[in-house]
Amino acid sequence: MLVNISNPVEDHNLLPPALAEIGVTGEVAPAPGMVMGRFHIAPNSQTLRQYSVNADLALFVVEGSGILITGPQHLSETDSFEDKDFIYIERGEIFALENNSGENCRIIFTYVGVDRPEELERTFIDDPTS
Repeated sequence: MLVNISNPVEDHNLLPPALAEIGVTGEVAPAPGMVMGRFHIAPNSQTLRQYSVNADLALFVVEGSGILITGPQHLSETDSFEDKDFIYIERGEIFALENNSGENCRIIFTYVGVDRPEELERTFIDDPTS
């Protein structure tokens, strides 16, 4: 099945403050068991620290570089990522993505274990309203 989404659904709440564009969900494919799309992290910015209770997250870095931050703040670990890297974040793992470059960072994402973004059970460690 080819799913050609010329106008993906834009979502600022999936990986705030990054803009996510959602393409494959249960809305366009029968019971896919995943939500797939892409997002952009602006230069010199970071997503909010968060974790998902009911979905794993697979990422592919299309363009750009940055730092993956995992774990609670007092025990956090960092790993650098760049173009063409794959990243896997297991459900329950606290994480944030930081774009510490002057260029946009474009990443393909797949939440595995849910059919729609609204099914994600997530907890934000950082306050999304600040």
